Amino acid sequence: MIHTKIKIIIPAVILVAVIVIVLIVVDTHDPCRGIDLSQFQADSLELNESGLLERYKAAESAARLEMVEQHQYDFDRIFFKLLLQGVIERNKNPIVQSPDLPTLRDIAEKFQMVGDSCQIRQLKYCSTLRGKALRTKLLAEALYDTGYNYYNQGNSKIAHRCFLHSFEYCKRINEIKLMADVSVFISKILCDNGELLRAVDWAECALDNATKAGYRYRIFWAYNSQMNALVDLGDYAAVISLGERAQRESDRFGDTYCTKYTLERLALSYCRNGEIPKAMEKYNRTLELIGYGGIYEMDVLKINCLIGLITVHTKLGFYSKADTCFQIAIDLFERIGSQHPGKNPPSKAILYQNIAELYRQLERYDSALINNRQALRLFTEKPNPLKEAMVLQSFGDIFRDKGNKDSTLYYYTKVNRYMKRWSSNSVDERPKRLEVEVNLSMGEVFAGAQNYSKAKHHYLTSLNICRQYNFVSEHVQSLLCLGNIERANGFMRQSGKYLEQALILAKELEEPILMANIYYSLSLNEQDKNPEAQLDLLKLAVQTCENTRRQSDDQFKILYFASVQEFYEAIIGRLYSNREFEKAYEYVQLSRARSLLEMAQNEIKNHPLNFREIQTALPPDIQIIEYKVTNDSLFIFVLDSDSFYHKVTNLNRIVLRKKISEYCKAIGALELKAFQNKCNKDPEVVIREYTQLGKQLYLDLIQPVVDYIHADVLYILADDDLNYVPFTTLVTPDSQYMVQKYTLVRAVCASHLVQLLQRPPLRAFKKDLTLFAAGNPAGDLTDAEKEIIKVGKMFPVSHVLLQSDVSEQKVRDGFKGTYDVFHFATHAVKYAANPEYSFLHLGRQPVKQNAKPGFLTRESSISATDDILTAKEIAGLDLTGKELITLSACQTAGGGLYPGEGFVGLTSAFLCAGAPSVVASLWAVDDEKTFLLISGFYHNWIDGKMSKVQALRTAQLDMIEEPTQNIKLHYPHPYFWAAFEVWGEYR
Repeated sequence: MIHTKIKIIIPAVILVAVIVIVLIVVDTHDPCRGIDLSQFQADSLELNESGLLERYKAAESAARLEMVEQHQYDFDRIFFKLLLQGVIERNKNPIVQSPDLPTLRDIAEKFQMVGDSCQIRQLKYCSTLRGKALRTKLLAEALYDTGYNYYNQGNSKIAHRCFLHSFEYCKRINEIKLMADVSVFISKILCDNGELLRAVDWAECALDNATKAGYRYRIFWAYNSQMNALVDLGDYAAVISLGERAQRESDRFGDTYCTKYTLERLALSYCRNGEIPKAMEKYNRTLELIGYGGIYEMDVLKINCLIGLITVHTKLGFYSKADTCFQIAIDLFERIGSQHPGKNPPSKAILYQNIAELYRQLERYDSALINNRQALRLFTEKPNPLKEAMVLQSFGDIFRDKGNKDSTLYYYTKVNRYMKRWSSNSVDERPKRLEVEVNLSMGEVFAGAQNYSKAKHHYLTSLNICRQYNFVSEHVQSLLCLGNIERANGFMRQSGKYLEQALILAKELEEPILMANIYYSLSLNEQDKNPEAQLDLLKLAVQTCENTRRQSDDQFKILYFASVQEFYEAIIGRLYSNREFEKAYEYVQLSRARSLLEMAQNEIKNHPLNFREIQTALPPDIQIIEYKVTNDSLFIFVLDSDSFYHKVTNLNRIVLRKKISEYCKAIGALELKAFQNKCNKDPEVVIREYTQLGKQLYLDLIQPVVDYIHADVLYILADDDLNYVPFTTLVTPDSQYMVQKYTLVRAVCASHLVQLLQRPPLRAFKKDLTLFAAGNPAGDLTDAEKEIIKVGKMFPVSHVLLQSDVSEQKVRDGFKGTYDVFHFATHAVKYAANPEYSFLHLGRQPVKQNAKPGFLTRESSISATDDILTAKEIAGLDLTGKELITLSACQTAGGGLYPGEGFVGLTSAFLCAGAPSVVASLWAVDDEKTFLLISGFYHNWIDGKMSKVQALRTAQLDMIEEPTQNIKLHYPHPYFWAAFEVWGEYR
């Protein structure tokens, strides 16, 4: 019995002891304990403020008003510090008046004159405080000050308690101005802790009290606090509305600190709301205001802006600009690490996550996975289910793009489990948005695998969440996906219902990209039963795309145009089936090279010409052979000044791309090392292989229209991967190269070509052409130097730069001069990921042939002093009135290949700048054979008085007749003579 009592008593004693210890611990952390009001004092005035105050006191009344108007933020701080000092002094000795009282009254009156009554109210309020009320005021101020210090030290728990106590003291004495101050910080802490709805409530409390007090400074900070919580809640429209007001007010008041934070929140919201140009504008303004930084908080804010810009630039396809932001952010992290040891910015994990997304966009999946793992490690150090789930989603996206279905579904399923578990007890909408995104992605994966039932399940799940939480844009996407799945299942009626609902919502949202996709999907429903209705819907889809494209900037135009080519292809197919062949051809023109046409610096129309305008403008000695590649067919159009022929075959995009890839490998245009090894090992196999593949491509591309070809000059207008094909090398049924039977020249689009041909060549009215040439700047291209010297001697007037004499500035000066022909024999670097940064190397430092402006290197600036002439710089030049640009380097005709636009790189940049003709190469060329070919070209053109295209053809024929191209091959292999082509005007 006694033992039983002991067993009961001992745990009870222990429990009581634990409770007492807890109470003691809690009591020791009571923020009210240890506050000595006799020692409490207002912060000392900063030197700049003190200097401002002295100037204010010495100024006349009118000048004082102007000073307050221009420096409201500083005088607001001065006023409230002086006022608090006066309250403290009166608490120590009630009969002593503050010596600054006249100044306080004067500043308050000036504020009232500029529309701010808070100072007058506070001065009257504080002058009435006596005894206990005065002491309560000081306790509230002291607790606010203590909480502020704890908050800055990162101890938000104690800071929160200090602020709550301060708020209670304020309520007792109706100190609404300080209540507004306290409420803003409570809102910030709650937002940091993920209690978003409570954070919004406290921010509204701050706004209410600040408005009652006429407290302008705290009004826009209250807006800012609401924005923070609403961003995380995903209500971006509300954030934008509040943010624009907050920015205007903080700008007027002169509080750049608040403006910076507000702009960053605005930028993020604009980005997530799909308003990318506005997002970029806000991010750039924030960075301008931050400047160099150097303060921890400003450096962290700067990193957040750089993270945002990485996202913005990636969305627009400006990968190299995202690259630069990444490098600056990394440098900042290193600086923070050295200047603030132990402080790890919370945005570091987010930066890794954004870098991973950037690598995914560039299809560098291994690097994407490495950075994602870094992000996940940092997020799991301080568990955050939402952030972890977002990284897992990113893993799924990477594996989806890699085509690894099992890994993709594994990560997406894991995200869904995370979010369901977390969101079941949360009012936060973010996990639900993530669920929607993941279900849409999973539906896409299953739809691609033709598992339509599972795809439909995920789309319906997404739709139900969107309806429940009013996610309107995602709602439209879910309906669109369901409409497409129902059509794939053969349920056309249900498909139409979903798509009609989606169209109504998309029109309300005014989202043209979604509208165009819906019109296109609706047209597919009409494909078999109502061709006219299908055509009308396709026209609406294309017109919507055209309207959207007009309102976009240049780079986004190219990316957007590439993404909607399917709509143009569908309408071309429909019109062709309707036997409206000329109309189909006009839509081919509408679907290609629009950016080149609009950017070209000449006096031509900047929109596609119609069929009749093109045909009537063609010279009688040329024909156009134009291709359009679609998912199902290959369209071939042959056009001259008198006739129009056309053919469609069932050669689809996938099969054609495979044939082109095999052929390019066989002639050494792709995988050069493997080609060279094969040449050394078994040259007969190499010859037999490319001959067989060349004949097959000829049968696919030329034979269907060979009976219609009769002109002296054939313009090839390629499409899709046909841009990689050197048509001169295709093998005819009688085993000749096409170049032996036809004179071939390349153009990007018929509208641009026709307008180039309207300009007479300089030779028509100028007896002798002049040359500007630059070559071998790094001293590692011996044959290129020989080439430059030889070519220079062919012109009566020439200016030749070699080795150390070459510089970008001298080349720029040459473009501004009176020279007609420009020849560059140097290294060129093709940057397919962002072709505007492909460049000609014009400096002494050697450059690797496969070099790129890489991720961890500084990017070439747009300047005349870095000796790197980028495509972006070239496109900004004015080369109208020039005659020819020759790019005697590797892969100068290529760049980034964009559906619809074709090659975007150095050649297109020179055409944009107004150059009528460019001689450029499709692959990495042999130096010695290039010397022979280019020398022959100029000899034929200058001395032989041939046209440009005939001069190049003759040089190629001469090399074909020379059977010593390769010691092992003993054969005029196309690799050595076919890389160079004439682009543009041929004469």
